[in-house]
Amino acid sequence: MTKRSMTLRSKLTILVPVTALLAVGFAMMGNVPVGRAIVAAVWVGHIVYFGFVVKSER
Repeated sequence: MTKRSMTLRSKLTILVPVTALLAVGFAMMGNVPVGRAIVAAVWVGHIVYFGFVVKSER
C-alpha cells in the first residue's frame, strides 16, 4: 500500500455499491429532509474523494 492510486475498475467496484446503498437510504428518508441532506452530502463526498483525491492508475 505504498502507492496512493487505484485502478478505474477498483474505484467503480467501490462507488457503484456505495451509490446503490446511499440511494436506498435516501429513498427511505422521504419525510426526513435533514437526513436526506446528510446522505446527499456523504454521496458527494465519496464522488469528490474517489474522483479527485485518489489518483487513477492505468
